[in-house]
Amino acid sequence: MGMNFRLMVALSVFTQMCATAAFAAPFAFQTPAQIETRLSQIAKQKKAFAKLHRLANTPGERALHLMELGPPNKQVPAVMVVANMRGDNPRASEAALQLIEHLVGDWQKERQSYRWYVIPVGNPDGYARGFVLPLADNFGNARPVNDDHDDASDEDGPEDLNHDGLITFMRQLHPEGSWLPVADNPVLMKKAEAGKAEAGRYRLYSEGIDNDGDGKINEDGPGGCNPGKNFPHNFKHYTATDGQWAGREPESRAVMRFAFAHPDIAMVLVFGHSNTLRKTPQASADAVTNGKRHKVPARLAARLGLDASEAYPLPELLVMVRAATGFRFMNENMLRTFLGLGAANTPHLDDLPYWQEIGKRYEQFIAEAGLGGAGLDPEEFGNGSIAEWAYYQYGVPTFSLNFWTLPKAPAPLQKEEEDVKKAKAKHLSKADPKKKPQKKDLELQRDRALYAYRAESFLPWTAFDHPSLGKVEIGGRLPRVSLGPRPNEVADLISKQLPFLQNLAALLPLISIERVEIKPKGRQTFLVEAWIANEGFLPYPSYQGKRNGRPSPVYATLAGPSLLFLEGRPRSVIDLLPGSKGSQKVRWLVQGSAGSRLVLEARSQSAGTVTKTLVLKGGKL
Repeated sequence: MGMNFRLMVALSVFTQMCATAAFAAPFAFQTPAQIETRLSQIAKQKKAFAKLHRLANTPGERALHLMELGPPNKQVPAVMVVANMRGDNPRASEAALQLIEHLVGDWQKERQSYRWYVIPVGNPDGYARGFVLPLADNFGNARPVNDDHDDASDEDGPEDLNHDGLITFMRQLHPEGSWLPVADNPVLMKKAEAGKAEAGRYRLYSEGIDNDGDGKINEDGPGGCNPGKNFPHNFKHYTATDGQWAGREPESRAVMRFAFAHPDIAMVLVFGHSNTLRKTPQASADAVTNGKRHKVPARLAARLGLDASEAYPLPELLVMVRAATGFRFMNENMLRTFLGLGAANTPHLDDLPYWQEIGKRYEQFIAEAGLGGAGLDPEEFGNGSIAEWAYYQYGVPTFSLNFWTLPKAPAPLQKEEEDVKKAKAKHLSKADPKKKPQKKDLELQRDRALYAYRAESFLPWTAFDHPSLGKVEIGGRLPRVSLGPRPNEVADLISKQLPFLQNLAALLPLISIERVEIKPKGRQTFLVEAWIANEGFLPYPSYQGKRNGRPSPVYATLAGPSLLFLEGRPRSVIDLLPGSKGSQKVRWLVQGSAGSRLVLEARSQSAGTVTKTLVLKGGKL
């Protein structure tokens, strides 16, 4: 209680110091302790269908919680929702909490038809930093990291030199400076571009001093690794913030362990900064195997008897490499690595039509909810994101939502954005279509939009006498203010968008036995043919999942007394069922007593299980 009281006092003092809503915005959301209390209350009050799991302890000794909601003792498809995995998005956690409230409230059909695994805060340590003064843009967990590779960890963090409760920026006029004020808005800073005849004037630092005397400022602050960047897909090694290796952080490792331990998960939803419903990722040749061609390294080409200058379809190469190596279990993922093609970055082309159709429905839903309008493009996935891991490696349909994007800056402030678009278009016409606009351009674009939306998100530059740098100015963008809309807008934005998740859940694959035919073929011999169908909109598994070999495919079994299989196996695997009534036929030639009863079963891990009783006699069932 004492700590909570001190925190309340500190926040009260802080909000009195701050004259604008922008400063106080992060505190409009529930603290980690408040979220934990609410989850515990729900689990206690709704024992019949709610269960609270503690997946892990963070390096800061906070709990990573998951709320399970669904029908007891019943196999149903599950949706996993992971919010605020990077710890820097309070509205994502608020959306997850609102979703839980809906599921324990009026969303009874969704709670009874599906199981929901909801993680409201994927990075509790990073999120908790948003409620501690001074505020800083630091979202790592509490694991000490020796960022500067000296003899100590976390010894050179930022300081609130002007005692305003915020860690902003310092700029210093210096011949070595590479930054300069934006011409039409000197509060903003941009990197000088020599190609545009721009000369840098300022050096830019985060607010603080050189604590360890190594000539650098704030290069080794407190914490930590960010678990939202610690998943295996496109993981970036050798960084201070992403972890020493993929899955090293207890938060990311616990999420993956839970996912693999629960094969009933049919879809993953990520609440964060990206929105793949609004901005559908584009499929590329390197990411898919739909007949696109790839060259073979010279050594391998010689072994296979191929021309190294020619390009070949990946499925053909897979057959040849299996034959040449004798490794019949090699799959397309392994072959991509073998050929040095790298990780997939864009959806499988056969998944894309489903994704695009869902995106159209989302746009229509948003328009009808009165939430249309131009905004900046949502963030793209960073290295090691859970959203990419869930689709590309875990293999299930995965969609991310951000619930809000900065409005575009009105003219003439859009000039920088248009420059970025032109640069992007020019670049895409060149050899490397995957290279993105430079980070400095995107940051300035966001700063312009943020200033137009909420000018008080920036402090004017104020002179300060720095103990080692001398004369500097402190100011610039406030920490954490770009994380969401104005506090009074958040609840309405979320409540208007969450109902779309009801539509998404209704699109999950659902297997059925569409038709069965039994034909007598001689004395006590019968041909049994069954069509296994997918009643849902989405395929099972996804085409990317089929490529990965997970989740497990549907399999059909036929069983009965004294049944002898002459053709076909008792357990028949169905590799893939396309969505919207896609079906596949399985057949058995069996020997058994006429009139005996058989049981046909089609089973999946996350698309349901269905059984049908058959009688060995001619006809359609």
